[in-house]
Amino acid sequence: MTPRKTKAPAQKGIQLASFLRRLIWLSVLPLIVLSLWLATDALHSRQAQDRRQAGIIAGNFATDLDQYLAARIGALQMLANSPLIDDQTRWGELYREAQSFNGFFGSHVILAGTGQPMRMLFNTRRPFGRELPPLPVPRGRAAAPLAAATGKAVVGDLFTGPVSNTQLCSIAVPVVREGKARYVLLTILEASRLQQRIDQRLLPAGWAITLRDGQGHVIAQRNSPQHQEVRSVDRVEVVSTVAPWKVLIEIPAATYQPSLLKLAVMLALGLVASTLVGVLCGSLAARRVARGVRSLVHREPGTTCGIVEIEEARELLEHTAAARRESEERQELFIRHAPAALAMFDAQMRYLHVSQRWLSDYGLDCDVVGKSHYDIFPEIPEHWRELHRRGLNGEVLGSEGDRFVRADGTVHWIRWEIRPWRKADGDIGGIVIFSEDITGLKQAQEEIQALNDDLEIRVEQRTAELKAANQELDAFAYAVSHDLRAPLRAMIGFSQALREDCAEQLSDEGLDYLLEISTAGYRMGELVDGLLVLSRSLRGTLERRPVDVSGLAERLATELERGEPGRRVQWQVEGGLEVSGDERMIEVVLTNLLSNAWKYSAGAEPARITVRSDKRDDRTFICVEDNGAGFDMRHASRLFQPFQRLHRQDEFPGLGIGLATVQRIINRHGGALEAEGEPGKGASFRFWLPN
Repeated sequence: MTPRKTKAPAQKGIQLASFLRRLIWLSVLPLIVLSLWLATDALHSRQAQDRRQAGIIAGNFATDLDQYLAARIGALQMLANSPLIDDQTRWGELYREAQSFNGFFGSHVILAGTGQPMRMLFNTRRPFGRELPPLPVPRGRAAAPLAAATGKAVVGDLFTGPVSNTQLCSIAVPVVREGKARYVLLTILEASRLQQRIDQRLLPAGWAITLRDGQGHVIAQRNSPQHQEVRSVDRVEVVSTVAPWKVLIEIPAATYQPSLLKLAVMLALGLVASTLVGVLCGSLAARRVARGVRSLVHREPGTTCGIVEIEEARELLEHTAAARRESEERQELFIRHAPAALAMFDAQMRYLHVSQRWLSDYGLDCDVVGKSHYDIFPEIPEHWRELHRRGLNGEVLGSEGDRFVRADGTVHWIRWEIRPWRKADGDIGGIVIFSEDITGLKQAQEEIQALNDDLEIRVEQRTAELKAANQELDAFAYAVSHDLRAPLRAMIGFSQALREDCAEQLSDEGLDYLLEISTAGYRMGELVDGLLVLSRSLRGTLERRPVDVSGLAERLATELERGEPGRRVQWQVEGGLEVSGDERMIEVVLTNLLSNAWKYSAGAEPARITVRSDKRDDRTFICVEDNGAGFDMRHASRLFQPFQRLHRQDEFPGLGIGLATVQRIINRHGGALEAEGEPGKGASFRFWLPN
């Protein structure tokens, strides 16, 4: 008898161990690609970081340069606006003011005519009245002719001085009268001073910074020894806003070579080590997994494969059927006892699951599972059937409130949603409908809407009343401004006329009486102006935006010093102070606070005024402090009342309006204002504004 041959099973694929080994080797390739990409990205990140740093350095130097030039242009413009320049007999005084420019900025000032050639009228480098040659005109962008032609301040390009044979730049400001340039004020900058400013800049090793004029000529530059004759990989340019100059930062390629070489060596070593370890460990793990999978497929009763995860997978498969049955039971329990009206349908709109709330809401007292929805509710209109079909096609539909008429004629409002559900193969198996009777909510909304309509009418009436009140306030301010000024002007005018025309007929006592009448009239006019300022402090639209308090305080300090050049005050203004508010109103606040500090510190020696920040209770206050006359805290409540003053008029003149105006502006912003003081030891006013 010939033995029966058994047919060997056909080879269905690659063995698991071989597949895992190949997978490990294939995994190495993405690792190499990822490592190269990370190295390239690291280099690009380093270059991007350097470019950002270069941009910051160039921008900071350009800003410093703009401030350097703007300060000199501003000083020349002050000389150009001086009335001394219009009277040639007073040019000697103008010459001495120009010498103060040289003492402050370290550069001489030239006054020149606008004719051709431009004749120098005086030069602080030489004594006043000395005969001077015509103004030399350098090549390129010459500042003086261009300022005379355009009527604007001009910063010129680099040129070589005809006498000193040094590199120079010029700044010219026209003296404009009646729309025409009459003269030109000129100052000369030595390029060596700009070179000193560049040399003081901190610069990373290997980098270079260059300042060029509008023609591309180098005004000043600083190069490291490594940068010479080396190709730069990055260049950052920033253009000055005051002059046609450019600040250039160059980063040479040599700065990246050490980092790139180190990164390449570390990458190569890391790749070799990780590849060897990964392949070795992966091969061992592949053999173990292959044995475990084979034991899972061909497992005999009572045996284990020795791999915990595979044993857990086996137990999971054994419990899957039971878990599925439990899940279906829980699902049925959840849907049936859900607090919402919920029903699940198949593709033929037959009930699969339904909640008790659905049965009660729609008056169903029978078992509907397996029955057609349309058989139970034959009165369903066609547009609802169309919504069901759209849901079965995959759409998610819903409404926050639809009107629905029941078979008995009652009207209900229904909030509903239709969602398709899918089978395991991804096909749509049916829809789920959620619904809620919101008839009571709809009625409540209608009542709320009626209340809102009534409230809007009341708001409109109140707005009209406020508008009428504002109009009455404007009318009162107009009456104060015009109706009171006429008798005041008459009173002052007639008293002055009596003093001028009838002085010989009046005694000294009568003349003193007339003087008191004029003084009282002027005082009354100041009070009227104070009332108007106080009323206007709360008028107008409040526009919030960031306000640079430090810059505003420095500008106001300069104006106060210009008004009384003989006073010497030690100013301390903290940098970076900023608030959020109406810029026009904040300027009024600082003007009043700084003016008070200036006025009441007149007797202090030395006088000090400080503008700084103060943190209290998680709030940042702006403080204005002085070491002047101060005040008694027992009377602090009178500080912010209109026309209330804590000092006599002969000690410190004023109306008592400034602090009242400050308080109203701060209150309008929703902020806080505080004051502290001590007689003879100064005062401190601090305010806070919400962001």
